[in-house]
Amino acid sequence: MDNAKKDTSNWASMGTATRRKMILDEFATEMRIQDYRDINISALATHLNIGKTMIFRSFPTKANLVTALVLRDLEAFGPTLVNALGATNNQALQKFFADQVTRHLPLLKSLALARNLTEKDMPAADLAAFHVRLVKQYQQIAAQLKAKQGFMHENETAQLVRLALVLLVDACDDTRYDQTPLRAADAVWAQSRVYVNRAYGGSAPNGLRQPRRPS
Repeated sequence: MDNAKKDTSNWASMGTATRRKMILDEFATEMRIQDYRDINISALATHLNIGKTMIFRSFPTKANLVTALVLRDLEAFGPTLVNALGATNNQALQKFFADQVTRHLPLLKSLALARNLTEKDMPAADLAAFHVRLVKQYQQIAAQLKAKQGFMHENETAQLVRLALVLLVDACDDTRYDQTPLRAADAVWAQSRVYVNRAYGGSAPNGLRQPRRPS
C-alpha cells in the first residue's frame, strides 16, 4: 500500500457521494495490487486518514465494497447502451433505454457478488476498449431491429438492456481466463446476435450459452 495518506481533513464536510468515492477509489487501488482476503479495513482507514468506523458507515462489510465496485463499472456501462441507440434517432426511446438501465442495475448486485467480481476483473482501460467495440455492435442491433419492423418496441429495448448487462458480467468473468476485452466484446456480440435471430429471424439451433471455460 502506498504510504502517502490522503488529505481528508475536511471529511466531515464532504458530501456522502464524495466520501463513498474516496473509499471506493482507494479500495479499487488495493484490489489491483493484492488479494481481496489480504486487504485490511483498518489499514485502508489509516491510509485514508479516517477511522474505520467511517468506512463501515458507508460499507458495512468488505463484500459491500466489492459489490459497489462492480456496480460502479456497470453504471458506467449504461451510457454506452444509451449511446448505442443513437442509430434510432429517437429521444423517447433513448430515455426509456436509460431508465431501463437504471432499473435493472440493482438486479445484478447478487449476480456480481456471487461471482466475486471486482474492478480487477475488467480494469478501466479494458472496460473503455470494451465500450468502444460494443457501441458499434449495439448500433447494428438497433438498426437491424428497426429495419425489420420499422420501430423498436419498449419491450424489445428492455430485453436488450437485461441481456447486455448480464452479458457484461459474463465479459468481466471471462477476463479472469485471460480473454482480452475485444474478445469479450465479440463474445457479447455473438450472443446478442443469437438473441436477435431467435426473436426476429427464427430459432437459432444453439440458443444462448455461456462462453466455454478453459478446462
